[in-house]
Amino acid sequence: MGRDSSKNRNNTATAEDDDKNNGFDDSKGNYRLVLKDHIAYRYELVEHLGRGSFGVAVKCFDHKTQEFVAVKIIKNKKKYYYQAGVELKILQFLKDNDPDDTMNIIHMKDYVIFRKHLCITFELMSINLYEFLKLNDFEGLSLSLVRRFAIQLLYSLKFLRENDVIHCDLKPENILLKDPSKSGIKIIDFGSSCFQDERVYTYIQSRFYRAPEIILGIPYTPCIDMWSFGCIMAEFAMGYPIFPGEDETDQISLMMEVCGIPPSEVLAKG
Repeated sequence: MGRDSSKNRNNTATAEDDDKNNGFDDSKGNYRLVLKDHIAYRYELVEHLGRGSFGVAVKCFDHKTQEFVAVKIIKNKKKYYYQAGVELKILQFLKDNDPDDTMNIIHMKDYVIFRKHLCITFELMSINLYEFLKLNDFEGLSLSLVRRFAIQLLYSLKFLRENDVIHCDLKPENILLKDPSKSGIKIIDFGSSCFQDERVYTYIQSRFYRAPEIILGIPYTPCIDMWSFGCIMAEFAMGYPIFPGEDETDQISLMMEVCGIPPSEVLAKG
């Protein structure tokens, strides 16, 4: 490839790009993707999979192992580097404690630093369960299928709790099918996760799946993942979120309509 390759953006960078990683990043610190380009002379970029607050996800072909993988390319920003380090620590810990790969948790394959970006590689999965609901026109799933999903997720949450890990962002988008024609699933995206004794953030979880203690500012435990699990199961059954709040005030109001006013001792802690 070399510096004169048409795929290398560095040869078109200007002085204005100095703060954008010599032209390799956009203004938000995301790596600028060019399909067919390579990461670390190993991973060939094949298809854009998604974008999030962390950066971008890409389907790649691993020329070393001769298989397709998913690569998570973290933003080139200091705060994302710190959280990505926590994510790496948790992913390695979970993988070490699940050697037989039976806990329905995504397994990290490898990681590399490339052009100032941390790139984490994972096994390639199928669609997420939000997309699966969308394919069903948001009409809800059969109770037998909801039950199969529930059993697998409870198995995962039990494993996480036993290892003092809080996912902190459980939602349909972060649950992927292993195979498009089967009901096997895995939990992904530990970018917001933490160990119970190393909690960092107080503002976590996507709003529709946010536990009351997060909204009320109460110290949280792995129980917040169980709240998200309940919201997800209701959504699978109905086809739409049970608590689709427009903001946090609306969110807690919707919760109270179904669950009642929180006990006074809980409110006192908020």
